[in-house]
Amino acid sequence: MSQKILYDQNGSVARVLHTNEDGDPFGDFAIETIEDVEPVVESAKILADEHADSGDLKHVARVPVTVVEQAMREGWYHDQAAWRRWCNDPDNKAFRVWKGRV
Repeated sequence: MSQKILYDQNGSVARVLHTNEDGDPFGDFAIETIEDVEPVVESAKILADEHADSGDLKHVARVPVTVVEQAMREGWYHDQAAWRRWCNDPDNKAFRVWKGRV
């Protein structure tokens, strides 16, 4: 029998522990991160309005925690080209602060 245990919640990010065996500390498990990204999208909109003409230094995007964790797991966290692709992907448009091409 599997169990789900909410073990961390910070703002709009929650982490749930999924276990496969009752009470077995050495059994298989998975950790699920759940995030309500609406606050991230809203803050990106506000920043875009505030910094529409900010000169040379640009705040490009607000990145959800779940995406940062994905980048770490998949090994592209330190890859600038991968982050450029993520930022320029139309599917991630809602997270963009600066609307130009990265």
